[in-house]
Amino acid sequence: MLILHGKHALAGLSAVVAVALVTVGCTSPARPEAGASTGQPAPPKGAAATRSASPGTAATSAGSRSAGTPFATLNHPADDGGEPGAGVTGIAFSATGTALAGSDWAGVAYQWNLATGRITATMAGPGSKESTDADSGNAMALSPSGTTLAFGGGDAAGPATWLFDVATSRLVATLPSRTGNVASVAFSPNGATLAVATENGTISLWNAAGQRLIGTLSDPAGNVNAISFSPSGATLAVADLNGARLFDVATGRVTATLTDPAGPAQQASSGPFVAGTNGLAFSPSGATLALADGDGDVNVWAVASARLLKTLTAPGQGGTSTAKAVAFSPSGTTLAADGGPGVYLWDVSDSRLAGTLDDPAPDAPLVTALAFSLNGKTLAAADSDGSIYLWHTA
Repeated sequence: MLILHGKHALAGLSAVVAVALVTVGCTSPARPEAGASTGQPAPPKGAAATRSASPGTAATSAGSRSAGTPFATLNHPADDGGEPGAGVTGIAFSATGTALAGSDWAGVAYQWNLATGRITATMAGPGSKESTDADSGNAMALSPSGTTLAFGGGDAAGPATWLFDVATSRLVATLPSRTGNVASVAFSPNGATLAVATENGTISLWNAAGQRLIGTLSDPAGNVNAISFSPSGATLAVADLNGARLFDVATGRVTATLTDPAGPAQQASSGPFVAGTNGLAFSPSGATLALADGDGDVNVWAVASARLLKTLTAPGQGGTSTAKAVAFSPSGTTLAADGGPGVYLWDVSDSRLAGTLDDPAPDAPLVTALAFSLNGKTLAAADSDGSIYLWHTA
């Protein structure tokens, strides 16, 4: 259901358009990444630290201002009944911007009409409610056209990725996973290829239209948490326990290894997320890659040179919590990152903390996924309690 906050009307939702999403192959055209007006929240207060990637360089700090409460909330159906597994694991805006899809830990995906707040599609694979294989992080992706939803889950036959026709909610294909539970899925920007990563480090490349396996990649570190295609579709970034690896999709060759400056992480003992690099996002131009790590930091890398540009550490975050989700605004000027309970907005050009968005839930659940609208004025954030919040960011 949809909950409107304050004076904002339902019409405010109709302005939401397609998104550049974390771990989803829906990518906006490249735009300048710095120097443009962002319309971000007004002058700051508070403090945040930015650690330079260059040894010996002093950290800088800048203020921020809270952007207030969300203007709307989409509640997961299982949230009302307190059903286990209600937490949202992935979100994606439709190509038209009129709908938002979200998946849960119980193995079910939904689509909401943003003008009415009503659920228009429910997509559940065979036996999904009884399966624990669906509890695998951001294993959901919406095709760039918005017509097909891929969802990693499992049933009595074992782990699999299900493909649904969004218009009819019909299951059209099941792609079996023979190498372990599905950890992440991503469509290429042109929608032709679907990448499916399993927790043991195997990434299967499928022809999305014909559901035919066309290639396999292997991450030697294993424990893959997230994957994302570059805006050109030529590179696939794979987040793992040690940082990330960049693969040339055409050749299957590793072109760069991005090692977390905090060092190799340990496998988490419980929960839907593991330590290491948990989330990643390419900038709209593809020049930089942001990695959310298990220490609560966000590391920003230059893709061409595989050089660490900066490490962003929000107040109280470094070494004390796990960063899970990151998303660039379509202009590339703002980087959103989860802050445990809430979201931080960073100015990409000067590493300034430009704003904070607080989760209004009283128990401060964890943020699990982030997505910007194409115009950059709306940010959607999903949490582990089964809610999706919409904020004005400009």
